[in-house]
Amino acid sequence: MIRCSIWAGCWQEPGEAPSHAIYMDWSGMPSRAEVAERYARATGLDVSNMNYYIALALFKLAAIMEGWYTQYLTGRSKTLPMPICKP
Repeated sequence: MIRCSIWAGCWQEPGEAPSHAIYMDWSGMPSRAEVAERYARATGLDVSNMNYYIALALFKLAAIMEGWYTQYLTGRSKTLPMPICKP
């Protein structure tokens, strides 16, 4: 469920502010609800608490990224973990 929720958490719906993936053309993409429904059909898992799993997945991702950034700030890493992109 976490794998699907990480993906769904980064998904951009029509009318939302641009996500971090500004390089993507989101037109014609299925909605989060459609993705969750497909996932439920494919796995047989209950997706009624998908928002909880999206929040959990993004929290975990934020913790990992903070760890990488801390390593950079303390000199244990010579490069940023991800390039900083400006739109």
